[in-house]
Amino acid sequence: MKKYLLRLKSLFETKKVEGVLDLRPDLEDDERKVIFANHLFKLVSQGWRVEAQKDLEGVVSRKVKFPLFGWIVAVIISFFIFAPISLIILVVMVVRAVNPKVARCKVSVDRKGTAFIWPL
Repeated sequence: MKKYLLRLKSLFETKKVEGVLDLRPDLEDDERKVIFANHLFKLVSQGWRVEAQKDLEGVVSRKVKFPLFGWIVAVIISFFIFAPISLIILVVMVVRAVNPKVARCKVSVDRKGTAFIWPL
């Protein structure tokens, strides 16, 4: 039992990285590429589009949905308060609906096999 505890203690002391204990083994590049491909496949099935891709990282993007109902409510409310404001809001609504924003995210897989995605 003592040998097991000593071995466990030595593992804890050697594997600490920035205060986080991660005992999972490092994966080979081929295994990480499979995890990355699976993660990209999930994102593409959710409506994301792959813009750039390397071995273990890539950039995905998609158009942001336009909240049409909220803008229509804002136009109606502003019409009863002050009509020229509602016209300005209507013009802004049309411009934003015609030119939607694009959300871009970077996707990567670390050496332990964890897939990360964060906005750019």
